[in-house]
Amino acid sequence: MASNSYDKAFAFKIEIDGLDVAWFNTCSSIKVSFDEIEYRSGGGVFPEDISPGIGKHEPVTLTAGKTNNDDLYNWSQQVGDETSGVGDVEASLKKMVDIIQLDRDGTERRRWTLENAWPKEFESGGWDGSKSENVMDKVVLVFTRARLSPTQG
Repeated sequence: MASNSYDKAFAFKIEIDGLDVAWFNTCSSIKVSFDEIEYRSGGGVFPEDISPGIGKHEPVTLTAGKTNNDDLYNWSQQVGDETSGVGDVEASLKKMVDIIQLDRDGTERRRWTLENAWPKEFESGGWDGSKSENVMDKVVLVFTRARLSPTQG
C-alpha cells in the first residue's frame, strides 16, 4: 500500500531572481481564482451553463528577519523611483520568484514559480522594547502567473 508523504509547512525556501536574500520566515498561500460567467435563457431560474471568466492571482506576502541586507527594500524603492509619474513597472524590475517546497532532509520536492513579480508593498519594523523578537521585513508581491514544477525523483 502506497503511503502519502505530506509537505511540511516549515520546510521551504525562497529564491528571488538576482537578489541575495536570507531565508524567509513566512510565505502566504498561492491563490488563483476565476470570475464565473452564468448563462441563462429567458425565464430560467437556474443557469444553464457556468463558464470561467477572468482569472487573477492574489498577492503573496513574504516575511524575513531584518539583517544588514537591504535588497528587498532597494527593490521596492527601485519600483517606486522608476514608476513615478509613469504608472508602469519596467520589465527589468519584474523578477522570477521561486517558492521551493523541501523534504525534511532539504531535498527539493516541488517548485512554484511566480512570473513577473514585483513588490507592491514593503514594510520593516514592529519595534517593541517589551518583546524578545527579531525585527521583520515584509514584502507583498504581485505577479502575472504561478506555475508548479514538481521535482522528478
